[in-house]
Amino acid sequence: MNVAGALNVSGNYADGIAILEPIIEQRPTYEAYQLLGWALSFNGQRPRAAEVLEASIPLRPEDWEAYYHLGYVYNDMGKVPEAIVHFEKVLERRPHFPEVKKQLADLRHLAELQRKIAAKRAAASSPSPEQPAAAP
Repeated sequence: MNVAGALNVSGNYADGIAILEPIIEQRPTYEAYQLLGWALSFNGQRPRAAEVLEASIPLRPEDWEAYYHLGYVYNDMGKVPEAIVHFEKVLERRPHFPEVKKQLADLRHLAELQRKIAAKRAAASSPSPEQPAAAP
């Protein structure tokens, strides 16, 4: 675990992943899942990182770390609603976390902008009252 952590910190994520996957197969721990999820995310394997991090939650559901990592992974995947949910769970467990508060505010603002854009597109694509609907 220490070697895998050092590899992750030094940016050698593929090597860290190679060490951590067999560890998790033999003895899945919360810490191993966090290290593997982090390595997978930084190695560009975000969907797999999300799976690994989600799998860690039942081991320590009260811990904030998995939710924190998932917030960033889902944000990087463009899954803003999921990122918001996970950052909210961080603040439930660790209320005084300025970085997460800012991230959450930014994501909520982004979600509102996305909602407005979607509403404008929907309004633009629906027929107006004076314009008849297209024939089938």
